[in-house]
Amino acid sequence: MKKTPVFLLFLWSFSSVLYGQERYVNEKYGFSIEKPKDWLILTHPDLSKDLNKGHGPTLITFYKYDPLSFKGVSPTIFIFVEANTHKTYDKFCKEYSKKTQNTFLLEYTNDKPTIVEINGNKGVFLKSNYLVINEYDKHLLVHKKSYVFYTKKLLYFLNLYMDQGDSSFDKLFGDLIQSIKIAND
Repeated sequence: MKKTPVFLLFLWSFSSVLYGQERYVNEKYGFSIEKPKDWLILTHPDLSKDLNKGHGPTLITFYKYDPLSFKGVSPTIFIFVEANTHKTYDKFCKEYSKKTQNTFLLEYTNDKPTIVEINGNKGVFLKSNYLVINEYDKHLLVHKKSYVFYTKKLLYFLNLYMDQGDSSFDKLFGDLIQSIKIAND
Protein backbone atom coordinates (compact mmCIF):
# COMPACT_ATOMS: atom_id res chain seq x y z
CA MET A 1 0.00 0.00 0.00
CA LYS A 2 1.44 3.35 -1.05
CA LYS A 3 1.56 6.03 1.64
CA THR A 4 0.75 9.65 0.85
CA PRO A 5 2.70 12.18 2.88
CA VAL A 6 0.52 14.01 5.40
CA PHE A 7 1.81 17.37 4.12
CA LEU A 8 0.41 16.66 0.62
CA LEU A 9 -2.99 15.73 2.05
CA PHE A 10 -3.01 18.96 4.07
CA LEU A 11 -2.00 21.00 1.02
CA TRP A 12 -4.70 19.33 -1.12
CA SER A 13 -7.44 19.96 1.46
CA PHE A 14 -6.31 23.58 1.91
CA SER A 15 -6.29 24.21 -1.85
CA SER A 16 -9.80 22.71 -2.16
CA VAL A 17 -11.06 25.22 0.38
CA LEU A 18 -9.04 28.05 -1.10
CA TYR A 19 -10.03 27.46 -4.73
CA GLY A 20 -13.28 25.50 -4.34
CA GLN A 21 -16.60 26.91 -5.49
CA GLU A 22 -18.81 28.32 -2.72
CA ARG A 23 -22.02 26.32 -2.14
CA TYR A 24 -25.53 27.24 -1.16
CA VAL A 25 -26.82 24.67 1.35
CA ASN A 26 -30.38 24.33 2.62
CA GLU A 27 -30.37 21.63 5.29
CA LYS A 28 -34.12 21.79 5.92
CA TYR A 29 -34.89 20.68 2.36
CA GLY A 30 -31.73 18.58 1.87
CA PHE A 31 -30.46 20.60 -1.08
CA SER A 32 -27.18 22.19 -2.14
CA ILE A 33 -25.74 23.74 -5.31
CA GLU A 34 -22.64 25.68 -6.26
CA LYS A 35 -23.14 29.44 -6.32
CA PRO A 36 -22.40 31.08 -9.66
CA LYS A 37 -19.39 33.36 -9.29
CA ASP A 38 -20.11 37.10 -9.46
CA TRP A 39 -23.91 36.72 -9.52
CA LEU A 40 -26.25 38.56 -7.14
CA ILE A 41 -27.88 36.30 -4.57
CA LEU A 42 -31.34 36.70 -3.11
CA THR A 43 -31.95 34.41 -0.19
CA HIS A 44 -35.48 33.83 0.97
CA PRO A 45 -36.54 33.50 4.60
CA ASP A 46 -38.28 30.28 5.45
CA LEU A 47 -41.88 31.41 5.36
CA SER A 48 -43.02 27.94 6.39
CA LYS A 49 -45.25 27.87 3.34
CA ASP A 50 -47.55 24.94 3.08
CA LEU A 51 -45.84 22.62 0.61
CA ASN A 52 -49.18 21.12 -0.34
CA LYS A 53 -50.57 24.39 -1.72
CA GLY A 54 -48.94 24.84 -5.12
CA HIS A 55 -45.54 26.50 -5.43
CA GLY A 56 -43.67 25.81 -2.20
CA PRO A 57 -40.84 27.80 -0.64
CA THR A 58 -38.30 29.52 -2.84
CA LEU A 59 -34.88 28.36 -1.70
CA ILE A 60 -32.64 30.85 -3.49
CA THR A 61 -32.50 33.11 -6.55
CA PHE A 62 -29.35 34.09 -8.45
CA TYR A 63 -29.30 37.17 -10.73
CA LYS A 64 -26.54 38.01 -13.19
CA TYR A 65 -27.56 41.68 -13.20
CA ASP A 66 -29.62 43.81 -10.83
CA PRO A 67 -33.20 43.12 -11.96
CA LEU A 68 -34.35 46.54 -10.70
CA SER A 69 -31.99 48.45 -13.00
CA PHE A 70 -31.38 46.04 -15.90
CA LYS A 71 -33.78 46.86 -18.75
CA GLY A 72 -33.72 43.47 -20.53
CA VAL A 73 -34.05 39.90 -19.39
CA SER A 74 -31.57 39.56 -16.54
CA PRO A 75 -30.31 35.97 -16.53
CA THR A 76 -31.88 34.46 -13.44
CA ILE A 77 -31.66 31.08 -11.72
CA PHE A 78 -34.72 30.45 -9.56
CA ILE A 79 -34.87 27.40 -7.27
CA PHE A 80 -37.89 26.22 -5.27
CA VAL A 81 -39.50 23.09 -3.87
CA GLU A 82 -43.02 21.78 -3.61
CA ALA A 83 -44.70 18.69 -2.21
CA ASN A 84 -44.60 15.65 -4.45
CA THR A 85 -48.17 14.54 -5.09
CA HIS A 86 -47.19 11.81 -7.56
CA LYS A 87 -47.45 8.32 -6.10
CA THR A 88 -44.63 6.92 -8.26
CA TYR A 89 -41.74 8.16 -10.38
CA ASP A 90 -43.45 6.73 -13.48
CA LYS A 91 -46.61 8.78 -12.80
CA PHE A 92 -44.46 11.88 -12.29
CA CYS A 93 -42.74 11.29 -15.67
CA LYS A 94 -46.07 10.68 -17.40
CA GLU A 95 -47.58 13.93 -16.11
CA TYR A 96 -44.52 16.04 -16.92
CA SER A 97 -44.32 14.57 -20.42
CA LYS A 98 -47.70 16.25 -21.05
CA LYS A 99 -46.54 19.73 -20.00
CA THR A 100 -46.34 21.42 -23.37
CA GLN A 101 -48.13 24.75 -23.09
CA ASN A 102 -48.96 27.57 -20.77
CA THR A 103 -52.02 29.62 -21.71
CA PHE A 104 -51.20 32.54 -19.38
CA LEU A 105 -48.36 33.88 -21.53
CA LEU A 106 -48.72 35.87 -24.74
CA GLU A 107 -46.77 33.51 -26.99
CA TYR A 108 -45.37 30.24 -25.80
CA THR A 109 -43.48 27.34 -27.31
CA ASN A 110 -42.17 24.33 -25.46
CA ASP A 111 -39.89 21.50 -26.50
CA LYS A 112 -40.94 18.01 -25.51
CA PRO A 113 -39.68 17.25 -21.97
CA THR A 114 -36.87 14.73 -21.63
CA ILE A 115 -36.15 12.31 -18.80
CA VAL A 116 -32.82 12.97 -17.03
CA GLU A 117 -30.73 11.54 -14.24
CA ILE A 118 -28.00 13.72 -12.75
CA ASN A 119 -25.87 12.63 -9.80
CA GLY A 120 -28.40 9.90 -9.02
CA ASN A 121 -31.30 12.40 -9.06
CA LYS A 122 -34.10 11.49 -11.46
CA GLY A 123 -36.28 14.08 -13.11
CA VAL A 124 -37.28 15.87 -16.29
CA PHE A 125 -35.76 18.67 -18.35
CA LEU A 126 -37.96 21.19 -20.14
CA LYS A 127 -37.10 24.08 -22.51
CA SER A 128 -39.52 26.81 -23.47
CA ASN A 129 -39.67 30.26 -25.05
CA TYR A 130 -42.23 32.94 -24.40
CA LEU A 131 -42.98 36.62 -24.81
CA VAL A 132 -43.52 39.02 -21.90
CA ILE A 133 -44.07 42.76 -21.79
CA ASN A 134 -42.07 44.69 -19.21
CA GLU A 135 -43.06 47.87 -17.37
CA TYR A 136 -41.74 49.97 -20.30
CA ASP A 137 -44.12 48.19 -22.73
CA LYS A 138 -41.12 46.51 -24.31
CA HIS A 139 -41.63 42.99 -25.65
CA LEU A 140 -39.03 40.61 -24.24
CA LEU A 141 -38.39 37.15 -25.63
CA VAL A 142 -37.52 34.84 -22.74
CA HIS A 143 -35.86 31.44 -22.95
CA LYS A 144 -36.43 29.15 -19.96
CA LYS A 145 -34.64 25.92 -19.08
CA SER A 146 -36.10 23.90 -16.24
CA TYR A 147 -35.10 20.81 -14.35
CA VAL A 148 -37.61 19.17 -12.02
CA PHE A 149 -36.11 16.51 -9.75
CA TYR A 150 -38.23 13.85 -8.07
CA THR A 151 -37.97 12.51 -4.53
CA LYS A 152 -40.66 10.62 -2.64
CA LYS A 153 -41.67 13.72 -0.63
CA LEU A 154 -40.53 16.74 -2.65
CA LEU A 155 -40.06 18.05 -6.17
CA TYR A 156 -37.07 20.35 -6.70
CA PHE A 157 -37.42 22.99 -9.45
CA LEU A 158 -34.32 24.65 -10.94
CA ASN A 159 -35.11 27.25 -13.59
CA LEU A 160 -32.86 29.42 -15.76
CA TYR A 161 -34.43 32.46 -17.43
CA MET A 162 -32.49 34.41 -20.05
CA ASP A 163 -32.89 36.40 -23.23
CA GLN A 164 -34.08 34.09 -26.00
CA GLY A 165 -31.15 34.94 -28.25
CA ASP A 166 -28.52 34.47 -25.56
CA SER A 167 -26.98 31.04 -25.05
CA SER A 168 -23.90 32.26 -23.16
CA PHE A 169 -25.24 30.97 -19.83
CA ASP A 170 -25.98 27.42 -21.02
CA LYS A 171 -22.62 26.03 -19.90
CA LEU A 172 -22.79 27.75 -16.51
CA PHE A 173 -26.30 26.40 -15.88
CA GLY A 174 -25.23 22.92 -16.99
CA ASP A 175 -22.25 23.05 -14.62
CA LEU A 176 -24.46 24.22 -11.74
CA ILE A 177 -26.97 21.44 -12.42
CA GLN A 178 -24.10 18.92 -12.28
CA SER A 179 -23.16 20.31 -8.84
CA ILE A 180 -26.54 19.75 -7.17
CA LYS A 181 -26.92 17.44 -4.23
CA ILE A 182 -30.35 16.33 -3.07
CA ALA A 183 -30.87 14.23 0.04
CA ASN A 184 -33.07 11.40 -1.16
CA ASP A 185 -35.83 10.53 1.27
